[in-house]
Formats: sequence, structure tokens, C-alpha cells
Amino acid sequence: MIGSIIGYIASALRDPELDQLPQLNTEQLKSLLCSNTILEMFAAADTFLFATPIMQTREQWLSYSETPLQSIAHRDVNVVRGIPVALFSHAGSPFFGMTYQPERLEIEPGQSTRDAMATHQAIYWARTGCSKIAIQSQLEEYFQYDMQISFTEQPKPIHQKIRKGCVPDALDCALEALSFRESIHNALSISQEEHNATLSVITGALAESRFGVPRQLSECLAKNLPEKMSALLRQLYLSGQSTSSEINKNPAISPINTCFEF
Repeated sequence: MIGSIIGYIASALRDPELDQLPQLNTEQLKSLLCSNTILEMFAAADTFLFATPIMQTREQWLSYSETPLQSIAHRDVNVVRGIPVALFSHAGSPFFGMTYQPERLEIEPGQSTRDAMATHQAIYWARTGCSKIAIQSQLEEYFQYDMQISFTEQPKPIHQKIRKGCVPDALDCALEALSFRESIHNALSISQEEHNATLSVITGALAESRFGVPRQLSECLAKNLPEKMSALLRQLYLSGQSTSSEINKNPAISPINTCFEF
């Protein structure tokens, strides 16, 4: 989830190199993070940690903003809510009424549901140590995404690549990268002509699960994040460590690389 937050900040600041984050103070961070996209994630994390009804936590978190918030598309809400859940769920686990069942995908779910499940599962696969090729193959098999057109195989600049849709594009940005920073750079390059925070948020989530978050960035976030958000993140990541013996097989995402000191 920290990767998603950093992806959102990079998108909001149009900062593909992630140079501006270390310069932000608490008030500047709070101003940036009081958006529907981020607050929906915190509401989802709150719901799964404490079994509180989603509409109740959603109302509480959205009221955290001091300014009126614009509604985001229903499909974006579904995808964003799936991100914190994937931190401490296991394969096939339900979230918000959606259950991943590959053998039943002949009955095609709506695009919103499919994108949310795909994001959820890609994060899980990365956290269990699956390779890039394995994740791409499973995304194609189970979710019918075309993952064959990669950034590295095209002579065009990254932002001119053939678009496959926000979610597969976002997952591709992280899968074709060699580091967390490169993943975010890819996401901002592909969406440079439009402010697409959702793309950067999803990319950040998968990039965190593949590479971890650079310590400098996670420390900047830990130092200046509002206390309410910081406390929930700590609980979320601690829950994620204790849920599954399989989920932390990727050494890149140990707590020291992923979040704050516990």
C-alpha cells in the first residue's frame, strides 16, 4: 500500500524521478493524500482490519478531507480497494464480495470486477515470489489480458505504446521494470498526457510487491505521514506478515524494505 501512496504522490506532483517526496512536510503530504483514491484505500484497510462495515469506514475516511471530494469511477473504487486487501490475503480470498476462482472464469465477470481481481492476484503472485513471466502468463490465462506487447520490445517512446486499458497497462509498468523507481517512471511516462492517478497507484502496489520500496522513500513517508494514516499502515503491514506462510517468500519485500520500522 505504501507503493500505491508513493505512486499517487508522484502522479499528483508529476514527478517521475521521485525527487520531490523527500522535500514534503506533513501538511503538504496530508493535502496530497486527502483524495478519494487514497482515502478509499485506507477505508478498505480499516474494514479488513477491524471488520467494520465498508460504508461506515468510507464515510469516516472521506470526512478526513477538509475540502469536498470528487467521486471516482466505480471500477476505480473496486480496483483501489483490492490493493490493501492483497497485503494480507491468500489466494482465492474474497474481498468486497469478489472471489478469485480461475476455474469459473468462463462466466465472465464485469470489467470492474475482473480488473480488481487481477490487481489483487498480481500482487499476491509477486509476494509469493512468482517471476515476471509467470505473472504475465497467469494474467493472460485467467483474466484474458494481452501481456505480449511490452515496453522493452517497442521502438516507440513508452508513452506512445499501444494502450491495453488502465489496469493491464499499470501492471505492465511494474512487470517490465527492474526496480520500484523505474516502475513509477513507466507509469508516469505512459500517462503523461492525462492525469491518471489510478494507473500510478496500481503500478506502485505491484512494484512494491516485486521490489520493495526504497528505504529513503519509505522513511520520508513514515516521518511526515499524518498519525492516523501512519497507525493504520503499521497495523496493516503487521497483519500481512502473520497471515500466510507463503505470502512473504519474496525477499525484496521484507518489512525493512517495505514499510516503517516495527
